[in-house]
Amino acid sequence: MNSGPKLMVHFSDGSLSEFVVENLIAAAIARHLAASQVVGAFRLSSPERAFVVDCNPYIGTGFGVDPDAPATLLIDWFEASMYPVVECPSPEWYERDMHKSDLIILPSMMKGAIGRMKVLRDAPPVFQLPSECSIEPKVPKDTWFACLDGTLAGCSVLADHIASMGGEAVVLNDASPDSMAILSRARFCIGSDAALLALAGAFAVPMAAIGLTDHARVVWRQGDIVVDIGEQDLPGVADRLLAISSDCTGWRRLKEEAPVVVAENIRLPLELIDA
Repeated sequence: MNSGPKLMVHFSDGSLSEFVVENLIAAAIARHLAASQVVGAFRLSSPERAFVVDCNPYIGTGFGVDPDAPATLLIDWFEASMYPVVECPSPEWYERDMHKSDLIILPSMMKGAIGRMKVLRDAPPVFQLPSECSIEPKVPKDTWFACLDGTLAGCSVLADHIASMGGEAVVLNDASPDSMAILSRARFCIGSDAALLALAGAFAVPMAAIGLTDHARVVWRQGDIVVDIGEQDLPGVADRLLAISSDCTGWRRLKEEAPVVVAENIRLPLELIDA
C-alpha cells in the first residue's frame, strides 16, 4: 500500500488556462511526493473545469463547489492552527480522512510562469481522458488531423494546406469537454487561445502558439513553437509541426509520462521550528 502523503489542493477561480496550469503544477507536486491521496477543491463554475479535474490522473477526488455558495475558498472552510486541518463542515472530508491531510496547497503556491519551471519542462505530467469519455473525432482513426484555433486569422488557408499534406483540419471554436477530447487525439495544434494551448500541452500534443506576448504562462513542453508572424507564414509552421510529430500517422495515442525521481526524507506535515 502506498504510504505517501495526503494532499489537499485548492484551485483558484481564474481563467481556464490558469486552471489547467494549476492542475499540472498540482500533479507535478503529487508525482514527486508519491502522494497516496489527492483531493482537489474548485469552484464548479463551468463543465470545463470539472472535465479538466477528471483528466488530471493525480486528482483522486474532485470536490466541486457551487459557484453561488458564500464560502468558496478552502481556507475559509477550515479552522487551522499550526497543525494540518482540524475542522471541516463536510462529512465527506472525514469519510476520506482528509481532515488528516499532510499538505494543503493553495492557489498562491501554484502561480508563476510554467514555461520557466524545470520540473514541468523535463518530465511534465500528462492529462488522460476519463475512462467513461466516449467523444471521438469525426475523422478515420488511420487519418491524422490537426486542431486549429477557430479565432486564428488565416484558419481556412491553413486548413487547405493541412489537407494538401494528407491530413485533415479540425477547427475548434471553444475549449469545451468535447473539444478537449478531440484535441487529445490531434497530431498537432496551432492557435492563439491560451486555454486551447494550455490544454494541448497538458495532453502532450505538439503545438504552436501564435502571437502570445506572455507565452511562458501556457507553453512549457520541449519542442513546442512560439511565433509572432503573419498569416502568410502559418503553412510553414504547420510543416515544422508535421516533422516534429512524425510518429503520429493517425489518431494520437495518449502519451505515457516520463519517470520522475520521487523526493525522499520529507516529513509531512512540516514541523514549525522556533528561530
